Amino acid sequence: MNGEPIQNVPQEVEGKDEFIKDFFVLQQQEIAVKRDELLVRKDEIHSNENIALASIASQEKIELKSRDVFLSNQKTKFLLWGVLAIVIAVVLIFSMNSGKTEIAMELIKIGGAVLLGYFAGVNRGKAQILEKQNQQPQND
Repeated sequence: MNGEPIQNVPQEVEGKDEFIKDFFVLQQQEIAVKRDELLVRKDEIHSNENIALASIASQEKIELKSRDVFLSNQKTKFLLWGVLAIVIAVVLIFSMNSGKTEIAMELIKIGGAVLLGYFAGVNRGKAQILEKQNQQPQND
């Protein structure tokens, strides 16, 4: 009787040992899979970070370029106004020195009317924009 229980115990332990070994193998495989998933996630985060940095750099370049274009347009506009003012001043001075004051008076009348119309239009546009901005918060 003593021999039978001793033989049964090692078989049960032996079966449990295989189960435990299989369990540990599965756990190791699961840990390896999770490690691989973490590495993939880390690479994904790194890739997203690179994309975000590239996007920020691109936006920065676009903003710099648009600022340069705006400044160029402003310089051109001021240059045009300056040249126009110099031409009108030269014509006025030449006509006053040559005794043709009628031409100078007509230029002053026309130039004054044009300048008044320009400034009125600019101020009208600004007023309309302010009206729209004031109406938008009330509508929201």
